[in-house]
Amino acid sequence: MLTDASGRIIDYLRISVTDRCDFRCVYCHPPAGVSHRRASTLLDTDGFVRIARVGVDLGVRRIRLTGGEPLLYADILPLVGRLAALPGLEDLALTTNGSHLGALALPLRRAGLRRVNLSIDSLQPERFARISRGGDLAETLRALDEARRAGLDVKINTVALEGWNADELDDFVRFSVERGVEVRFIEFMPLCGQGWNPGLFLGAPEIRRRLSGRHLLRPLEPEGVATRFTTPTGARLGFIPTMSEPFCNGCRSIRLTSWGGLRPCLFSNREVDLRPLIEADGGGRDADAALRDAFARAALAKPERNPVLFAGEDAASLRIRSIGG
Repeated sequence: MLTDASGRIIDYLRISVTDRCDFRCVYCHPPAGVSHRRASTLLDTDGFVRIARVGVDLGVRRIRLTGGEPLLYADILPLVGRLAALPGLEDLALTTNGSHLGALALPLRRAGLRRVNLSIDSLQPERFARISRGGDLAETLRALDEARRAGLDVKINTVALEGWNADELDDFVRFSVERGVEVRFIEFMPLCGQGWNPGLFLGAPEIRRRLSGRHLLRPLEPEGVATRFTTPTGARLGFIPTMSEPFCNGCRSIRLTSWGGLRPCLFSNREVDLRPLIEADGGGRDADAALRDAFARAALAKPERNPVLFAGEDAASLRIRSIGG
């Protein structure tokens, strides 16, 4: 079992399988553009699986695949199949912008994927295209339908942005009812390479206040870092208050980047480099001791509280699109 210096159990591994994405979302894409890492510096499928296996041996029970856009990873189906087969893993999920999900939903489910979080930041086609800078709402909605038909559990991720989609809160409540999906409102985070932009920020408490004036919000059991509510009409809503109400005390996750960096915290560049350990041996179980030690060191390095909010760490160098959100 992995524990950090604060006694938190680490049982959730988020794996960024690529730093590439076909969208350039306003809250994610840095103004100066993106320089991608060379393919030769990235982990391959064997590397991802080996690291994940060691993590599961140490008590990881949930894995989420992220990006960039994880469905751009060429071997995503073999990777899902091999991860799903790991003894002891209880849940395998994926976060996607949906651009390739329509064609891959059923193959992903058959390979062992259980859950998908689908990003939809506006229900207005033109606005969706402006926020995502590359997305097609109709294509994303078709992907949602295909994912549900395939038997995947689908949740919607919506980054709440003042001045962009704040006037659509009620529309997302209706969308939850009509589509039978939970909508999760996520706060803007200063992780796109341009630092903090207070003009975009719409906090979860304020979203709840605005909605509660028009909808009766009845609490549901929390799930992970999300506080959850339902309405008499059957909407299911979640709130992830990363900035306004930091949930560091309940954080049980650790992150693996596509280049092999094991990061204890989304809000810090600190990482333990696993790639040399992968390259140094043939990958036998006796050789996994160094990886187990690296996991333990990364867990112990997990900060007690968000370093950007509470320790003055500069957020300008953090890139959410490269470290998996």
